[in-house]
Amino acid sequence: MVDLSPLSKAIEQGDRDKAVQLTTESLSAGANPQDIITHGLQSGMGVVGEKFSSGEYFLPDMLMAARAMKAAFLGVAYEEIKGSLAFFEKMVNGQWDKDKFIILQPGEEITQMMFLSLLEDNVPPAYEVSHEC
Repeated sequence: MVDLSPLSKAIEQGDRDKAVQLTTESLSAGANPQDIITHGLQSGMGVVGEKFSSGEYFLPDMLMAARAMKAAFLGVAYEEIKGSLAFFEKMVNGQWDKDKFIILQPGEEITQMMFLSLLEDNVPPAYEVSHEC
């Protein structure tokens, strides 16, 4: 099992580059993406929340940690999307058509918006997102 405590610490410290590097290394070492999210990213943000509540951390500290977590999460999400397009299609109610992702029905769910944002911001250049309803 991959030790995710350094990733948690990088999130806690708001070190975006280190968090991305450790996430990539963890994925390469075969860590379960769900474990990376739970024991690395969420764990680190939990410590940040506690330090914010106690007055040890301030808003800039929390924002740096959140940005580090977002950057690291994108790497995990991209791996999950690559490995499970059926899950992605179900979440956003769409389908792949050759090199285009077609959204079949717009939704109001925050999960759908998050996945769409993730896809649109990080889709490989060969792909595009089409809003065809």
